[in-house]
Amino acid sequence: MRSNLTFDFGEQALTKQNGTIRIENGDAGFSAYFATPGNGGHVAVVVLQEIFGVNANIRGIVDELANAGYAAIAPDLYWRTEPDVELDPSSETDRAKALGVVGI
Repeated sequence: MRSNLTFDFGEQALTKQNGTIRIENGDAGFSAYFATPGNGGHVAVVVLQEIFGVNANIRGIVDELANAGYAAIAPDLYWRTEPDVELDPSSETDRAKALGVVGI
């Protein structure tokens, strides 16, 4: 089984590599946020998102791990029901939407 990775770095400098990748396999695919310290081989950490998706908080955790010397990735676990959902836990509306995304 072969998967294609597409890297989108936008305008960011690549001293520390980070960005969103798209992982596809046939008809299906999902996105994930990743970061590496940019200095060669790394121990890898998979960060699982909260109910709010791969939001600013999760991306911050991934970036902090890269700053500490780890490669880290946070895959979008809701890619089948609500792809690329990014909710704010301080918003009452987003908290209600998050419960709907997970079927509560």
